Amino acid sequence: MKNYRKYSQLVTFVIALAMVMFSCVDDEFDTPPITEIPIGDVYTIQQVKDFFILDTSTYTFTDTASVYATVTMDNETDNSYRTFFIQDNTGAIAVFQDVSGGVYIGDSVRIYLKDLVVMQYQNLFQINNVAGDGVNVDEMLIKQGYNNKRVPEVTTIDEISSDPAYWQGRLVKVTGVQFVDTDISKTFANAETLETENRLIQDSDDDQLIVRTSGYSTFADADVPNGSGSIVAIVGQYGNDLQLYVRRLSEVVMESTRFDVNGGGTGSGTGTLDDPYDVASGILNNTGVKQWVKGYIVGAAEYVDGTGNVFHFDSPYGSENTNIMIADNVNETNSANVLIVQLPSGVVRNILNLVDNTGNKDKEVMVRGNLENYFGQPGMKETIGCIIDDTEYGETTDVEAILYEDFSSIANPYDPINIAGWKIVMEAGTKTWQGDGYNGQAAEISAYESGEASNIAWLITPAVDLSATTSPYLSFYSALKYHAGDILSVHVSTDYDGGDSPQTATWTELTGADIVTTSDPVDGDSGYNYTESGNVDLSAYKSAGVYIAFKYNGSNTLTTKYRVDNIKIADL
Repeated sequence: MKNYRKYSQLVTFVIALAMVMFSCVDDEFDTPPITEIPIGDVYTIQQVKDFFILDTSTYTFTDTASVYATVTMDNETDNSYRTFFIQDNTGAIAVFQDVSGGVYIGDSVRIYLKDLVVMQYQNLFQINNVAGDGVNVDEMLIKQGYNNKRVPEVTTIDEISSDPAYWQGRLVKVTGVQFVDTDISKTFANAETLETENRLIQDSDDDQLIVRTSGYSTFADADVPNGSGSIVAIVGQYGNDLQLYVRRLSEVVMESTRFDVNGGGTGSGTGTLDDPYDVASGILNNTGVKQWVKGYIVGAAEYVDGTGNVFHFDSPYGSENTNIMIADNVNETNSANVLIVQLPSGVVRNILNLVDNTGNKDKEVMVRGNLENYFGQPGMKETIGCIIDDTEYGETTDVEAILYEDFSSIANPYDPINIAGWKIVMEAGTKTWQGDGYNGQAAEISAYESGEASNIAWLITPAVDLSATTSPYLSFYSALKYHAGDILSVHVSTDYDGGDSPQTATWTELTGADIVTTSDPVDGDSGYNYTESGNVDLSAYKSAGVYIAFKYNGSNTLTTKYRVDNIKIADL
């Protein structure tokens, strides 16, 4: 009992001592001071936009103010680089961040506006900081709630196009649509090269709207659906073009049967010189085949680093002379309705480009080339001929060729080149010539990530007989991307035996051939602008067994990617 009493007294003493010790602590130091972000004047999103409209330039908030809204698009799928969208009952606006993340769809937020700006980036309203490098959401955004997701407004392409000021930035569900025929065999973007690309949706009247997807998005490599239905997205804008930004692939629901398109979507013409496609048909038949298309020259496009694709419908037409845009309507200003025509270096570029020939604007023109994707949408590449002002330029008729190869027999991107008579030899390394990465229908090679000290690969034609010719010549088109050195050359031989050791034969370099030396410029789709070789004289090689070889001499550091196409040997 004595021991228990002593123990009880000891416990009582310890408790009393602890009470005395903790009672001496100043509670003010237990909780760190909280920085309160003031509210100030409260504005709606429309009022925020109105400040810019009234000021007609970037407007800076100098007084304490806030805007309350709900986040309708975040960066979770990487389809909106450092940008999220917010919406209230009056409108919607983009917010550019200093770094991605931190806000999520359904967040109810208050944005502290003091020292921020409201501006337009390519006509898209945006909240940014004064320096233009993005809002710090940790300092300027206060979350009021979570998972308060807005219901998208159900609308149509026609309604969006008719009132862009209302719809810009809003979360919508566009119903009764499908992707156009030329896009259903594609993915949403180029996940391999990480390039942003456009796809087009249409309604039954062939009203069309761009669906723009980043090459970094988590669904860039997903197949475009081959059906009809609806799409939930944010209505964006770039220049004069309204665009849809998909938030999640699950919000593209097109499981119904495709519908027939009424009105002008079918186009006219058969793609021949005598019966050319109109632009609508050129867009619908964008299958990589060489065809004639007729339309009016309405502008030009260019890729601006850090900005993206810019479509110029008015003078000045940008800084590049490498393409024109043609349309069925001479007054067209919607890039979804134009065919962007690549102008390889040479006579076609010299005659048609708007930088040097501003008087060509609004003129009717016929162009001949491969109908394939360009600037992320249906276009024409490797344009070899044109007719303007009743005058023909370039190859307007097919010359009877001794040899012609456009690699159209290659079915898929990166397929091997298995064409009768053609020889592919890897003299050094493992990198080889193959079908190009777009549709396979050009010869392509790159030593990128080879890890090898030398990559020498030959692309050799079948033997041709020039013994009875008068003025034989070679012509071809070449293009490059990721320039790391001029490492492509073209050669001729009369003693090559057709075997696996071309390096043992005598080859003469054809230095008169114009081989591409720049990507000039990189466009928003493939980055390839073709250069025309000119007619390379072969008169010194009038014998029965003549071979032409394209020799790639790269390495793990010399990695330029080349494409070669439309190889022709003919007699003048």
